[in-house]
Amino acid sequence: MTNRLDKGALLPGKWSGKTYRVEKFIGAGACGSVYEVWQEGKKYALKIAQDSHILANEVAVLKHTASMEHVRRGPAFYLHDEWMGQSFYVMEMLEGQPLLDYLKGRSSLWLGMMMKQLVVELQALHAEGFAFGDMKPENLLVTSSGQLRWYDPGGMTKFGRSIREYTEFYDRGYWGKGQRTAEASYDLFAVGMILTQVLVGATFTRKSSDPTYLDKKITEALPKSHFARIAYKAINGVYEQSSEMLDDLSDATSRMSKGKPVLSSKRRVPKGLIETALFGSALLGYSLLAL
Repeated sequence: MTNRLDKGALLPGKWSGKTYRVEKFIGAGACGSVYEVWQEGKKYALKIAQDSHILANEVAVLKHTASMEHVRRGPAFYLHDEWMGQSFYVMEMLEGQPLLDYLKGRSSLWLGMMMKQLVVELQALHAEGFAFGDMKPENLLVTSSGQLRWYDPGGMTKFGRSIREYTEFYDRGYWGKGQRTAEASYDLFAVGMILTQVLVGATFTRKSSDPTYLDKKITEALPKSHFARIAYKAINGVYEQSSEMLDDLSDATSRMSKGKPVLSSKRRVPKGLIETALFGSALLGYSLLAL
């Protein structure tokens, strides 16, 4: 990882001839750091890393996704350059409110609407044969017009390959819920974790001594929202395709907006899964499905 750049630092691109001035540090991950920068009176996001190979792979993915006709939520890519032996790329600086902040004080109907937007976009990305990979609230913003946008899509991975960039809390491999392989269900697990995090009201860590700990956390959300059933199914791998989760989200938000009870999904949880994840009682397992 590169050393933190100070505010006001200048990065003259070796190939483009454009100089970028650092305004502030945004965040860092396993594969680099992201900054808000300015160039000729315009604001951009700049990601920099010492490993040029990793960044080159991200740039290739960004360019590819930019050509995807129906994938719109990510930032626009502008250029790839080098500064003092470090590789960087410049992309659109997205403006908005962090997802979790946006949802504070709002009803669970707003949660369902935001998750619908997210899964619709994931469906388009999955149709192109890619998983987002590092899906987490920190990578999601809500604009002033209520549109959900994602940024730092450097973890996007072609289906069938190993996920190389992830955050443990939203990674099914960390929780022992599946392989760290790029496929639709990998992203949907992360969406289920976001749902659970919002419903429970706090983050939580893995309890190695209790294999049902994550499922028990979902039951904490039962009195709070009908979306707990959807989170349970996403986390336990019931949804194989994004369209399946979208159907449940659409049904739930539609009925909530009309003041109607949420019906049980037509796609039932397999009996074997229920028997192995009953949260300690058959009654609780049944309750999740019947919401």
